[in-house]
Amino acid sequence: LLYTMNDSQVVLRTFAARPDSPPTRVARIAASERNDQDAVRELFLATLSRYPTDDEIAAVLSRKSGPRTDWLSDLQWALLNKLDFIFNY
Repeated sequence: LLYTMNDSQVVLRTFAARPDSPPTRVARIAASERNDQDAVRELFLATLSRYPTDDEIAAVLSRKSGPRTDWLSDLQWALLNKLDFIFNY
């Protein structure tokens, strides 16, 4: 579990921008005009193949801080390290 949390493939997928690669999903969502709830829904659906519950959306939105790219990157990292993702993929 610790390996996946620190694996470069996981970490690189969470950054909003990488100069040597096309924009990540986080970068595309952050740059879009989607509201925060829709951005959270899109990350959940793309990462876990399911929509977030109302409680999950509320938890994410209550803890967001800093620039949008930062908290979306943090959310993506958390989703990639969630047991749902690790056991399904």
